[in-house]
Amino acid sequence: MNGVPLWLIELKDWAQVLTPIMAILTVIFWNPIRKFCNNLFNEKFVEPENKQNEQINLMSTKLDQISAEIEDTRGIYKALLHHEIFITAKSAIERGEISMMELQNLDELYKAYHNLKGNGTAEKLYKEAQNLKIKE
Repeated sequence: MNGVPLWLIELKDWAQVLTPIMAILTVIFWNPIRKFCNNLFNEKFVEPENKQNEQINLMSTKLDQISAEIEDTRGIYKALLHHEIFITAKSAIERGEISMMELQNLDELYKAYHNLKGNGTAEKLYKEAQNLKIKE
């Protein structure tokens, strides 16, 4: 046949026979093949990304909770420091004098209080106590 190899002619014949069979098999097995391919794709690409996003969301929520707890703790510390400064300074002011130990204690309390962004009455009392006569 005009120089066309015999195997190629036979292949053409086989293709003509197999094409309808392949079409039928494709229709029959399309859903299982599609599901298999989708599952394979999801396992390799989608699910790891979803798990990663879920973990990121959990971590973000946990960090928000920790931040809120830290802020609450800072507020508690600030209130306690304010109370100590108030009690110590008020007592010294009422006596009209302050001991060196009380003054040093007030300095440390006020530094910590100020670092927590505290001010107002505690600052006023602290400065007033600094100007008192030091008791020997």
